[in-house]
Amino acid sequence: YLSMPPLVIKEFYTAMCKTPANKGYMYDQFYEIYNNSAKVQYLDNCILAKTEVQANSKIIYWPDNDEVNKEVAVSSYVAGFVGDGTGKKYPLEPGESVVVAFQAQDHINIGDTPNTNTIDLSKADYEIDITDFKEQYVANPDVPNLTIVAKPGTQTLLFGLIPAFGAGLVLAQ
Repeated sequence: YLSMPPLVIKEFYTAMCKTPANKGYMYDQFYEIYNNSAKVQYLDNCILAKTEVQANSKIIYWPDNDEVNKEVAVSSYVAGFVGDGTGKKYPLEPGESVVVAFQAQDHINIGDTPNTNTIDLSKADYEIDITDFKEQYVANPDVPNLTIVAKPGTQTLLFGLIPAFGAGLVLAQ
């Protein structure tokens, strides 16, 4: 019989919404990780990534350029819940979830005109801080950051860690 893993990706959002000026906006991406078990689970040393192969890929290959890619071919940066050695730094209660934002901002109120096509992620549980990558990314000092633990694959964080074009999601520990 097949058992369900204790941690699952409950929801992810990657759709590009339109701004009031009718331009594409995609900085409001997020994952929601859910504890699907009856016990406290710990997110310590969990990683988030997207696979190298996408729905529109013509060539399938498995780059062998680091430890992460020995297990799964990932295309972008890998963000992780880096533990403190106890294995209990990031508890997640049964039936609870955490939101990991690509950019933990109030995306509705960025700019002069409110964008009602998007969401407020300013109170996300975690964010993937990549301010060293692009100037347009703004870190939220009130939201803890995940650590970029690897930079494998062929893509940058231009499209974040959420698969916008058919790649698979990776949540591994």
